[in-house]
Amino acid sequence: MAGFLDNFRWPECECIDWSERRNAVASVVAGILFFTGWWIMIDAAVVYPKPEQLNHAFHTCGVFSTLAFFMINAVSNAQVRGDSYESGCLGRTGARVWLFIGFMLMFGSLIASMWILFGAYVTQNTDVYPGLAVFFQNALIFFRCILHSSLGTILMPNRRSSSVSDFLNGLRDRPFRGSKREYWSLESPDRTPAAPMAR
Repeated sequence: MAGFLDNFRWPECECIDWSERRNAVASVVAGILFFTGWWIMIDAAVVYPKPEQLNHAFHTCGVFSTLAFFMINAVSNAQVRGDSYESGCLGRTGARVWLFIGFMLMFGSLIASMWILFGAYVTQNTDVYPGLAVFFQNALIFFRCILHSSLGTILMPNRRSSSVSDFLNGLRDRPFRGSKREYWSLESPDRTPAAPMAR
């Protein structure tokens, strides 16, 4: 019963070539989800400015969801698999632990937003829009992280998912001004070392 969807494939659309646009479309949809979650919460904070209507401590869930969003987005699928990350103090295990902590923060924020919705608004017979705003903010940020982090594996299994850490790893391999590394001349095709830059 567990593998009944193993051989299932969505029908392919002949009119649009998604092979080159999947990552771009997924990034746009993920950005819209994140923006919409914060927009709903900002709207609730403007409409209900009094602490009796919307307690200011309820914004903590959204802050922790956003922190978890940055933690999850900092780790690529290749680092979790161990394909591109062998250096560092913890390597693949450190990337997995970092991702696990990020998802724990995300799940904790989502569960806390449900508790706020039902504990502070539904059972108290008050206006439930602030509670719904807290819940939908965290739910949309959660779905954004799920969409963006899993899409590289599901839709593009042969391409490496890019992330902030991939960008930083690319910067790490480049020589910086004032470092002890040799500076390579961009003009020479045989990559002969050039003279160090003056400070």
